[in-house]
Amino acid sequence: MKNTLLKAWAPGILIAFLITNFAQAQPFRGCASGGERVPAVNANFEKEILRLVNVERKKRGLSSLTWNAKMARAARYHAADMAHDDYFNHASFDKGGRQVCATFARIRKFGSGSAENIAAGGNSPTGTMRQWMNSPGHKKNILSAGAKSLGVGYYYKPGLKNKWRHYWVQNFSREVTNGSSGGGNSGSGGNSGSGGNSGKGGGKLSTDRSYVSNVKAVLEVRNRTNGVLKGFWVDYKGRERFYFNLAPGKSHKQSTGTKNLWRIKNAQGRVMRKVFMKKRYQSVTIGRNRKGGSGVGNGKNVKRNKSLPSTTNATLKITNRTNGTLKGYWVDFKGKERYYFTIRRGGTITQKTLTKHLWRIRNARGKVVRRIFMNKRYETRVIK
Repeated sequence: MKNTLLKAWAPGILIAFLITNFAQAQPFRGCASGGERVPAVNANFEKEILRLVNVERKKRGLSSLTWNAKMARAARYHAADMAHDDYFNHASFDKGGRQVCATFARIRKFGSGSAENIAAGGNSPTGTMRQWMNSPGHKKNILSAGAKSLGVGYYYKPGLKNKWRHYWVQNFSREVTNGSSGGGNSGSGGNSGSGGNSGKGGGKLSTDRSYVSNVKAVLEVRNRTNGVLKGFWVDYKGRERFYFNLAPGKSHKQSTGTKNLWRIKNAQGRVMRKVFMKKRYQSVTIGRNRKGGSGVGNGKNVKRNKSLPSTTNATLKITNRTNGTLKGYWVDFKGKERYYFTIRRGGTITQKTLTKHLWRIRNARGKVVRRIFMNKRYETRVIK
């Protein structure tokens, strides 16, 4: 009986040893199931890629991407699979070059993916981002206005025999997530603090910090000022963390949670708006002129002396019924005039412009004969 048990046990150990070592050399077979979990080899590298992506997006006035944990699992899986099976492709292959899965058939086993970038050979986030930004197709994915979140996978295993050694994957999604835009989730697992209420004031929340919340929300900020705005999330201890830049005339949708606090500052660091998320969707416009909002003017519109940022196309049509020549000047965002057109006597001109832009029409002597602020998408004037 003793020898029988030993014979049965020894082959079992041998089989387990072979299976374990085979699995290490070839971690995955066939198409992904979506249940695979590849640990992060270097989470700081992955977070740095997300940060660098958002730096490029902010330069162009695009909204920041948030961390997507599902897409990160998909990205880590594919990076590891390419490294172990020694291939470089969006589709999945087993050892020997047999394709086992198409790109989106794999990605969508993990979640809702919309695009993918892959890279290999680079050993740093900065160098890898440079590769992607120098490639038009990869750059297009990074700067896509439709992308809302991102998962990143990086894989490198010393001693593993493959062509490129370092493998990188970005999986983009149109799904809005509650992850941070700096990579990973903000806070520590969503359970910091002590139940969400501070002090003993009968449950009333203080609005000088954020509180833990599992309810997803979206904050939309519109910049109607003439300068860049910056968005800061205020953490659970009242500390500010920078999240986004917002160019003049642009809007930004930021994934967040209810009971979270945001401060919007101008370029000089002045707080322009404090927003505590009481609802699942809140929208604020900063810098918009209001009727009588300053307490002066008795409800009349403020007199315009410069153009305001706008992305809405408009048309200005002017007919000259005077006895002389007219000249049209666009007034820029600093109040400076820029010459655009001349209208001869009896002539008509149609000028493409934007709403909220200011035009001055001057006669041959330089006198302003008409001042036109584009309140509508189509304005027409006959000057006599």
